[in-house]
Amino acid sequence: MTFRERLRNPFVQQYLLEILLPLIGYFFFDWSLVIIAAFYVIDQVASEISFLRKFAAIRKFENKTAVVFLTISSLVFAALLCLELVVLLDYFAPHGLARLQHVLDELKAFAKDELWLLFPLVLLMYYLKDQFTFFIPRRFSGKNSSRFFIWHWIANFSILALIVLAIELAKNSDLHDVAAIGIFLALKLIFDFTVAKIADHKSNK
Repeated sequence: MTFRERLRNPFVQQYLLEILLPLIGYFFFDWSLVIIAAFYVIDQVASEISFLRKFAAIRKFENKTAVVFLTISSLVFAALLCLELVVLLDYFAPHGLARLQHVLDELKAFAKDELWLLFPLVLLMYYLKDQFTFFIPRRFSGKNSSRFFIWHWIANFSILALIVLAIELAKNSDLHDVAAIGIFLALKLIFDFTVAKIADHKSNK
């Protein structure tokens, strides 16, 4: 498949949009680093919902119940997400309540103006991608639920580690906003083409 043919693939286009959206938001919609971080949190929540649907399908194919695993996974993800939010708020609001209130006001405005549309759109994108790349080709039939679960959580904790790494790099450097966005994008690309691919492969039967 040529590079041009790859670019015509709607799922490649979706991934490129996901990569470029923070830059588009920064340069054309006045998104701050706080809003871009919020976008990635939204994306992670949508990704977790996608995982729960896939895992339930794999367990159903194996004729096994998924309720206990889904409950545990949801609770652990909620705790992990809270930890990520604490780390992010510590970075964006390190100087007390005044700065924290500014960040919260910014997030409220974002939720009112754009989040109501952006979050359902991200969910829809994940749903369509899953339908065409996982459910219709019946990829769940080639997955082992235990491996799928374990490697998913290895990937989730890797995301947390990368977030901490990115924040430490940003804290210790006087970076322009664009450079900070570049760090986040570079770490996302590294994750997607290493940890995520390994996790997908290792979860096969």
